[in-house]
Amino acid sequence: SGNTCGVHVILNAWADIRKLRVNPLGRPRRRAEAFYSEAMALINRAMAGAVSVREIEVWLYLKEYVVGSTVDRAQQVLGDAQLEAMLQAKTARMNYQRLR
Repeated sequence: SGNTCGVHVILNAWADIRKLRVNPLGRPRRRAEAFYSEAMALINRAMAGAVSVREIEVWLYLKEYVVGSTVDRAQQVLGDAQLEAMLQAKTARMNYQRLR
């Protein structure tokens, strides 16, 4: 996709400003299209002020974009499934509001 470079600039900037370690192995090739689609949705929600810094960190961690991040503690407490469900619910609410 033509937006992938810009997506990485934003994701890397978020990781850098939060002092998170970008995964040195890079993004897995599998499901790349879904990754970029979700990343663009996250960026758009962030620009609309509809996503918290913590949710961005959780997303970066769940998508393995960052490793050893401060989100490790939230993952230990809540578990991946609950964190993913939180993000999906927020995405669904944003999509519903956009369609109204």
